[in-house]
This record gives sequence, structure tokens and C-alpha cells, in this order.
Amino acid sequence: MLIQHVNRTDPERVFIMVDNGEAATLPANAVVIWETTTDANGVQVIQPDTGKLWGFAGVLDVSMASATGNYTLAQSYGYRASSIVLQTDTSVAAGEPLVPVAGQNYFDSIATTTASNAAVTLQPIYGVLLASIASSAASATLSRKIFIRGM
Repeated sequence: MLIQHVNRTDPERVFIMVDNGEAATLPANAVVIWETTTDANGVQVIQPDTGKLWGFAGVLDVSMASATGNYTLAQSYGYRASSIVLQTDTSVAAGEPLVPVAGQNYFDSIATTTASNAAVTLQPIYGVLLASIASSAASATLSRKIFIRGM
């Protein structure tokens, strides 16, 4: 674990060393979760998978080549100037919570209120959007400033 020294002018950040458990290259700024099946060893990470989103590990600092044995840093706490966030046909204000998305390498925003009689599925909130997102006619991903709370 790499913990940045306290400095009044730089935001605090925490990085962990991870290994690629995927058969494909994972891009820089991608959201990754811990591998919890065949090779669960506390080092291997994969792209978010259905039912395993609570296993958030961090956001990759640089791209990571496919297959095991390819290590890089993932940021698990603190301010991050670049990340992959989903943009849809709805604008998203700064300060909205972010969750990993199953089968994707990005964060998405979620609604934070529900009706008192609604069935609720808890979603793992691991980030906060620090820069608003304008609405778009088509869904796409873009890079935004975020604060990660994965620890």
C-alpha cells in the first residue's frame, strides 16, 4: 500500500498494488473489483461483475496488460483528477454518489432518494462526482474528477 505523505497543498491519496485477473487489457482510469472466484488471492482484480460490486478495489492508475503477472497501482482512496464515468441523457450535478457498473469499467451516478413504500436494492457507493456532467443525446463515457472512498 502506498500512502501519500501529508502535504497541505496536495490531496491525500492511497494506492494499492494489483494484478490483472482478466483475459483482456484493462484501461487506465477503469474501475476494478477483487477477484473472488478461482484465483482469489487479495491481489488479482477484474472488471466489475454482477453480484460482486461490493468487492470494489479501486481505479487503475495506468492501463494493465491482460493475464496474470501484470501489476499496476489502483487508487482506493482520495481525490482523482481522471476517471471513467458514464454520461447519459440526464445531467448529473457535482456531489452525486458513484457506483461501479457490472460488466463495465466505469462509475455511474445513482438516485439517492426512494419512496417510503419502494423496494430498495442497496448499491455500493464508492465515489463522489466532483465535476458536473451535462446531458447528452447518446450514452458515452468521459473523464471526470472524483473522490474515491474505497477504504
